Amino acid sequence: MKKERKEIVVNEIKYWKKNKLLPEQYCNFLLTLYTEGDEQGTSKSFRFDKQFILPFIMVQVLFLSATLIFYFTDIPIIMQIVIGILFTIAIWYIAKKTKSFSRFLASLYLLMGVFLLYFLTLQVGVWTEAENGLYISVATVIHGLLWLTIGWFLKIRLFLIIGILGIVIAVYLAF
Repeated sequence: MKKERKEIVVNEIKYWKKNKLLPEQYCNFLLTLYTEGDEQGTSKSFRFDKQFILPFIMVQVLFLSATLIFYFTDIPIIMQIVIGILFTIAIWYIAKKTKSFSRFLASLYLLMGVFLLYFLTLQVGVWTEAENGLYISVATVIHGLLWLTIGWFLKIRLFLIIGILGIVIAVYLAF
């Protein structure tokens, strides 16, 4: 096959792979076949790693930092609330950006964001010295309904499941 025709075919296969018109392993096979093994995929794999690892590390650091701030510092509660809200918004933003290349990771980040919001709600209950049993049950039911709503509208089964479990556990513990 002429070099010019091979180049056209290779570019077309790359287009199919990029736009997911064929499964990735088929495209890789065809690229290997038409380039006779000369196709270099190292730059793509580096981008792949950077694309997944950097947001993952950022979300983990934000979540861990917020948890440490909530439970192991004497920062005033208003400052804890502000930090918690900012970290939650940052995690949700990262989840939104991550959704374009990994729906699973985006769902995981959203889940971490709502758990952070739940921890923040419990922290407010401790600060206001609310009756712990009732406050925790009501907060859990409200968050369970929030999780159900998110799961319903965004079509994320994980949120539906934890929403139902949260409501069931809260109702069970309340009675």
